[in-house]
Amino acid sequence: MMWMAMIVQWLHVFFAIFWFGGTLFMFAVVTPALTASSPEAAAEVGAAVGLRTSRVLAPAGGLTILFGIISATVFGPVKSVAFLWSSAYGITIGVAFIVALVLAVEGARMGRVGTSIASAPPADRPRLIHEIVAMARVSILGFIIVLTCMVLMHDGL
Repeated sequence: MMWMAMIVQWLHVFFAIFWFGGTLFMFAVVTPALTASSPEAAAEVGAAVGLRTSRVLAPAGGLTILFGIISATVFGPVKSVAFLWSSAYGITIGVAFIVALVLAVEGARMGRVGTSIASAPPADRPRLIHEIVAMARVSILGFIIVLTCMVLMHDGL
């Protein structure tokens, strides 16, 4: 049974790296490139990137959450909802779970905005790119919170 727990944990970490890394890449590389591009190029590339990002990062986020739940409940200490508010570890995992859900919703919103760039009037495109940048900043903060929770949980908190 230990090898199953290791596989589930590995998958959880793998998809989390993919989800967080993809978001960091979008924030640090793609959005600045779009902002520096002509409005026409930003519209074309932004729409293609937004569509592909939604198709890739949404499943990565969902699988991260799924394998995290399995890891915490089937192979971990969470055996009841009461555990989530009766221990430091439970509170930490609860916070991580709630923030991960918020990140999933925010990611879906970013995907919708990203894919709408191509069909938006040219005058609206800079505002949409700015909106994506603002959502990405919120997402990065959320990922930092979740990563902090994971480190705390590893140390038993």
